[in-house]
Amino acid sequence: MTPQDPTMPEPKPTCPACATTGRSVSMTTVRHLSTRAPAWDRAWFCDEQTCAVVYFDGAGARITKSEVRVVVFQKEADPERPVCYCFEHSVADVLGANGTDGSNRVVDEIMVACRRGLDRCEETNPQGRCCLGNVRGLLRTEAAPSCYGGCS
Repeated sequence: MTPQDPTMPEPKPTCPACATTGRSVSMTTVRHLSTRAPAWDRAWFCDEQTCAVVYFDGAGARITKSEVRVVVFQKEADPERPVCYCFEHSVADVLGANGTDGSNRVVDEIMVACRRGLDRCEETNPQGRCCLGNVRGLLRTEAAPSCYGGCS
């Protein structure tokens, strides 16, 4: 086996079920949210909605939706699914909290709580990071539904 050229970036791991490029996720997150304890050193998150895999390692092992303690926002379409795990806000909560001035009460509440250090994203969110990106993405998608493929 030829060693990898150190000047080349390490190839990004892909989901063994759907070939979507995974995002690195903390093993702390996997251990908190998985119903079984994997013996992996590293894990990746698959955000493809149609794929049952949530976490995978570089050798093809996987943890599916049925083995995760929470409903995974990216994997479902129900408006009652969580989008903010730390503060228990659903998609419906976020979409129903728009103000007439363009503000969103839920976004404001999440930001205040995070500034106070009350978030626990690594233990509660299957992605292992802050949900505000998902919340804002949801609002952008709902505000401009014709932009699903990406707006400029």
